[in-house]
Amino acid sequence: MEEISPESLYEGLLGWGLFADKLPPMFSSESFMDYCRRNPCMPKNRRSNWIRFSYIRNVGVKRDFGIPDPLAYERLVRHLSTHWTDIKKILHENTRNQPYRISRIHIRKRKNTKSLFSMNYRCWQIEESPLPALLIGNRFTVDCDISRCFPSIYTHALDWAVLGKEVAKQNIHGKKCLWSHELDAWTMNTTNGETHGLLVGPHASNLLSELILTRIDKALFDKKYRFLRHIDDYRCYVDSEAQAQAFILDLENELNLFGLSTNQKKTRVSKMPLTSSDDWVRALRTAFPRNTPLDRGDVERFIDSAISSMQEAGNGSTLSYAFSMLAHSPMNHWGRQYYGDIALHLAYTQPYLLPFIEERVINVAKIPGERIRVFSNLLYQKSIIERDYLSAAFALYYAIRYGFKIDALTDDDGIDSLIKADDCILSACALVYAQRHQDEKLHECLANRARELVANEDDFQRNWLFVYETLAADDLPGAYSDGIWRSMKRNNVSFVDQASIDAPLNNIESREDTLEALKELTGVDSEGEVDRTEERTTNEL
Repeated sequence: MEEISPESLYEGLLGWGLFADKLPPMFSSESFMDYCRRNPCMPKNRRSNWIRFSYIRNVGVKRDFGIPDPLAYERLVRHLSTHWTDIKKILHENTRNQPYRISRIHIRKRKNTKSLFSMNYRCWQIEESPLPALLIGNRFTVDCDISRCFPSIYTHALDWAVLGKEVAKQNIHGKKCLWSHELDAWTMNTTNGETHGLLVGPHASNLLSELILTRIDKALFDKKYRFLRHIDDYRCYVDSEAQAQAFILDLENELNLFGLSTNQKKTRVSKMPLTSSDDWVRALRTAFPRNTPLDRGDVERFIDSAISSMQEAGNGSTLSYAFSMLAHSPMNHWGRQYYGDIALHLAYTQPYLLPFIEERVINVAKIPGERIRVFSNLLYQKSIIERDYLSAAFALYYAIRYGFKIDALTDDDGIDSLIKADDCILSACALVYAQRHQDEKLHECLANRARELVANEDDFQRNWLFVYETLAADDLPGAYSDGIWRSMKRNNVSFVDQASIDAPLNNIESREDTLEALKELTGVDSEGEVDRTEERTTNEL
């Protein structure tokens, strides 16, 4: 935390922490952050609604995410950065006696990015593991999970975590102007004044939750429990089943003080020894082929192992982990071709893979644009029928990125289905799609819908990204937020990152890749002979 300055906190949370990483990677708040720096006088205290979208998790369950009104979010982030010194003192007080990091996932400086948060930190040299030491003298593990952690956090509990519950309640009506009481208010503004729930997605929520959860950690650690926490997942190491039950009860008591509870369905006590990683991780590491470059048979056998592990574990993380392993391994032409085909099939059936497909599959397997077009059209059609609008948005993103059209949007019925979906993220992607393909008919239908939404302040706030990007400055509301939306538009603020949707060049195999494949196919080693063979073997490739 000491490495993060107030300025870098503001920059990281606002410029790179507004949009969840589960969205198509075409949205950015960097332009908005620059505008806020030039225009520090933001609107008065105002409660705002937010954009909702759902992501199908790797266990097949939907998780609700949110994108706050950027003006309300900026005010919250500015308050956090202004009082960053006070926040660091609290976090230091809550963790100073710990001989190891209990909280394993939290905001921090990261390499090659200004974003301050990620769900995975992979540098084991820095992220030292206290696990071997925790195992000594213990025979059991206790696994517990906070039930609906972020949606259940009571915003007033932020004030409790800073001041203590009794002191905070004495100031419940704000008789004293305390920064923690104001923090409660600015947080409530991002959820339309609702006191229950932090939005899942914005990185500020991960910092806010740590104010409460590190206090709970401290209480449990002071009772001599030795445990780890990954956001809302606890694993405690104890020497007896009686101690395990005691930890469960003490955790429930500490959570109850802040209006939280455990998910009893996920609570379990296990006898050691246990492996240092989940069974499916060990299985994939064992199954991964050792020879390089990987050929079709290697990739096929490994993917089959990953699918078997997924079915046994009931956890789709196996496939994303397998894709990550393959993405960092050399493959020949035939291995890449099989990997690309089977990975697109799996992404079609397992939508939670879509946020990883471009980086780990399309770029690595060098999938031709025509194959991406076929995949995206099928994905869009299926997703609209199933009302999985985030997956449909990814199909539109690929169409924008790789320069092809979605067949369903070439007729009136398809456009009507998109408009009736009434989904902000899908509509925003469709807007960019219409602009890229100069589709005036689709663009006009979207503009008409945006004009309907802007007439009501609540509708506008729930769809601000789509409406703002669609309408001209004079068509945006002047009454909402003191006319700042209009000012932003006139200053060319956009939440669409144009660089991220420029056509890529790295999904086409190089001539060297093709020559290597031709040599393997024909058995000819001479490059001159391969050149003469290239034309007649194109169809076979």
